[in-house]
Amino acid sequence: MRDLGKRYPKVTQLLSAEVSMVRHLNVFMEHFELYPYPPAGKAPTLDNSVEGTEAVVRWYQERGALVQYNHPPTSTTELAETRALGTDLIEIADAGGGFQVIHDRINLYDVAARNAIFLTATSQIDDHAGRDWLGMSHLYITSVWSASKKAKDLIAALAAGQAWWYHQRLWPNGRLDLAVGGHRAMGRVIRTAADSVPVDVVAENLPAGSTVQIVVGVCDRTGQTSPSIEKHPYPADAFKRGPLPFRLDRENGRYMRVEVYDSSGVLLGFGNPLWVVPIGDDIDIPVARRLAYPPR
Repeated sequence: MRDLGKRYPKVTQLLSAEVSMVRHLNVFMEHFELYPYPPAGKAPTLDNSVEGTEAVVRWYQERGALVQYNHPPTSTTELAETRALGTDLIEIADAGGGFQVIHDRINLYDVAARNAIFLTATSQIDDHAGRDWLGMSHLYITSVWSASKKAKDLIAALAAGQAWWYHQRLWPNGRLDLAVGGHRAMGRVIRTAADSVPVDVVAENLPAGSTVQIVVGVCDRTGQTSPSIEKHPYPADAFKRGPLPFRLDRENGRYMRVEVYDSSGVLLGFGNPLWVVPIGDDIDIPVARRLAYPPR
């Protein structure tokens, strides 16, 4: 890190590690700590159980960390029942380049969103080689809307879900965002009595011929293990003059997010959702994700 810091002084590096003696996790915290496996006189053995992973997740969260679920199995039943093992983020893209895997994980993510399991979706984080990213045909990168490159601000942006990921080669300058009442709303949750919320959808630097899919899903919190979504496609030209206005009906709870595809149907980008839920329902909304509407 010291050597690379000298070569790339404008790049912020933060120490982290994969926790892999349980389900594979990535940990994001200001002052990184290694998990203290019990002293047994020998190396720890792999514990693939739900309980073992949940214990590690809790240990890190108690120390202010965010924990990501890496390459999750696409069992929607387990995800809904365990609420994603209590993690904060989830890896959606696939370091191996499997587009079917990516779409299966998007389906998994929509099950989480339907059940008000508030996760920040990221690109492939569990990439052990980390080589030739720009030369690969399938690798994506995650960006966040952050107040600075300081660790606390970057982590706060991840906690709030203010992140999107995009294809490094086909859409290297891609940007996605959602705004409500002039406030950044990507990743946020609005609890409101209003029947609908006006959303400005931001999609910048779109390639010619690309399509923006506004995905609207039901958030009924019933434990269902399949998504309930509808897609609204818009051509790139619809964003030439700036953000596209879109009205999100609340009903009993809904969410919306954005996907971008090129002219041949390759996924170029994925934005984290905005949720709108009714007042009075007992939904545990993380403080970092709460957004008032109408604005106070």
